[in-house]
Amino acid sequence: MDLQVNSAKSAEKDVKQLKAKLADEQMLDISLEAKVVEYQAKAEQSDEHKRQLEKERNLRHEEDTKGLNNAKLEAESRGRDLEPRRRKIEAIMVEVDVIKANIGSAKDVASATQQQLLRKSEEIVNETSGLGCFSPLSQPKLSLLASSSPDTCSPSSTPAGVSPLGAVNCQGNMLKLSLLASSSPTLALHPRRWPVCRRWVLSTVKALSSLAGQNEALAGRLGRLQN
Repeated sequence: MDLQVNSAKSAEKDVKQLKAKLADEQMLDISLEAKVVEYQAKAEQSDEHKRQLEKERNLRHEEDTKGLNNAKLEAESRGRDLEPRRRKIEAIMVEVDVIKANIGSAKDVASATQQQLLRKSEEIVNETSGLGCFSPLSQPKLSLLASSSPDTCSPSSTPAGVSPLGAVNCQGNMLKLSLLASSSPTLALHPRRWPVCRRWVLSTVKALSSLAGQNEALAGRLGRLQN
């Protein structure tokens, strides 16, 4: 009898322990279910945030790609626009070099021609003196001066007391060649030799004027290109 009572008490005690354990497990299940729900909500929130980030990334990528394409198109357009300008600048630089070379060459030619004309003038004066154009007791004066004169070459007026061989003026910024005889009574121009001397003076002035005009035109063109 006592054995049965003890067995019943022991079984009842075991049942209580099992019930308590079951209750604890149920509470644990409830807690775990709550955590599962919480984690699921967080997972859904993370997925939504991920989708939002992917959407923003795709939008930014599209905008950046569009901007890059526009920049490429603009760069290509500017490159096409700059290419003719580059070729034009290269052509201008070549032309500037040619003009500089022409100016140097024209200056050299002008200097050589001037010296040649001066030597020729001395020879002509000596020859005309021997032919009776001038008195052998004196020689005429030769001078090359800068001038701003009329457009055509013509004999200018000569000072009083100077031989009518006179001076010849040419276009502005060119040259003036003056062949003046002294007022000395021993120096006289032979009347028959005046046309020959005058033609020589005119041809000399025209040659010098042409060279000076060429130099001035080349210098002006070079200045415009450099500006």
